[in-house]
Amino acid sequence: MKTTITACLITLALAACAVTPPGEERTADGNVPTTRIYIKEMAIQRAGLAEVQFSRPEKFYSGEWPVELAINDVALAKLLPGEKLSIWLQPGASYTFSAKPQQSLRIPTYMQNGDITVDLTNAGGYRISIDADEKGYVLHRAN
Repeated sequence: MKTTITACLITLALAACAVTPPGEERTADGNVPTTRIYIKEMAIQRAGLAEVQFSRPEKFYSGEWPVELAINDVALAKLLPGEKLSIWLQPGASYTFSAKPQQSLRIPTYMQNGDITVDLTNAGGYRISIDADEKGYVLHRAN
């Protein structure tokens, strides 16, 4: 009896770790809520800055787990499938963006981080898609 109760408690504890964290709110327009943007200043539109728009389509391989988006190895935001995020950066510089799964028991161990370096040559718009395949995350220019 004691072994059965212990096994049930361990199973419940592992199941609690495997679920999507509570409070993962979504917006009606598909944008990332400000509660999941770590560097909020980058999400404010300003004149003379280049817009970089990230989108994460809902696909089979991407799963439901959150992806942490980083700029030059600094965490920027957490995206769920079907969400998009626009940030504004100084043109004339080069930025490296990366996407990695947020750690959870539900994430397969084979998932690899994806990254892309973008040279912002002018104040125009840049679009980057965060996709996933059987190996991991892939970031690519959408335009």
